[in-house]
Formats: sequence, structure tokens, C-alpha cells
Amino acid sequence: MYKDCLFLYNDNFEDRNRRHAGGGSAKIRPFAFDNPCRAIGISTGWSIQSGGFQILDENVKQAIWCCFEHINLTLMLNPNIRQVFFSCDSNDSDKLGFNLFSPCLCVANYINRKIHEIPKRLLKNIAISKQAIVLCEDMILRKRQGKDKSGWNALELQKVKRQKVRIQ
Repeated sequence: MYKDCLFLYNDNFEDRNRRHAGGGSAKIRPFAFDNPCRAIGISTGWSIQSGGFQILDENVKQAIWCCFEHINLTLMLNPNIRQVFFSCDSNDSDKLGFNLFSPCLCVANYINRKIHEIPKRLLKNIAISKQAIVLCEDMILRKRQGKDKSGWNALELQKVKRQKVRIQ
């Protein structure tokens, strides 16, 4: 029934690779692991504990950028996907709705701009690799954990490459 659809949902960065259903629109998170992918989370906060992003700094932009690169890669690899759905704001169907997490207005506007740029980005016909997205997410995680170093040793790289992630 939804073979030509991709569903976007609000997610938190820490749970992006967990297979369990989340709250709110993240109830569809398990479908992010289907092949082909049928759902992709957009990071709207770091964790359940911290809630929605309250500033739009470079780390937040990078976390959100990774989500939209995943969307772009999924759409490029699955040309049969013709429709992208998201949970919209009850007052404006052109904007993402927020319920459990309430990011600040500048973050919400940034995410909404990225949603509306999906077709334009797809027309460029260029996608970064799954591995590049995973490495970027790992760099963001390292910064958040205070391990802000620019490189990985061979063992760390192998661990990142073997990670079970939602990106097919």
C-alpha cells in the first residue's frame, strides 16, 4: 500500500539507531530498518532527557544535515519512492509538527526549510555515501562526549564501519 512512500518522523539524535518504537511520530522508527527504508527520523533534539534543540549551532545543524543526507540517499537509491510524508503542524500543513519535543523557533524553521528543499536537493543527483553519513554522526557524538579529535585509529574505524545503523 505504501510502496512508493517515505515517512519522516521526529526523532532524537541518541535514539536514531535504535530499533524500538519511540513516542509520538517516532512510533514508526522500526520501519527505518526496512529494506528499502520506509521511515527516516529527523533529529529535533539530542535525547529524551534534554528535549528539543534550543539553539541552532553547528553541532545541531550537522545532526539535522545528516538526517537530510540520509533522506536524499534513500530517495536516490529508491526511485520508486514518489511521496514523502511528515507529521505536520496542526495550524500549518507546510510545517513539521512538534509534540513531545519542542525545538526553538530557529531550529524549527531550519528543519522546515530543509524539508522543502528535498526535491531541489534530489535534482542535483548527488548523494554522499552511507559510510560518510555514519562517520559524520560519529564525529557529532564524539564532540558531545568530549572526544573532539579529528581522526580515528584503525580499531575505532572498524567499529564505526560495523555499526548496525538504519542507513541501508
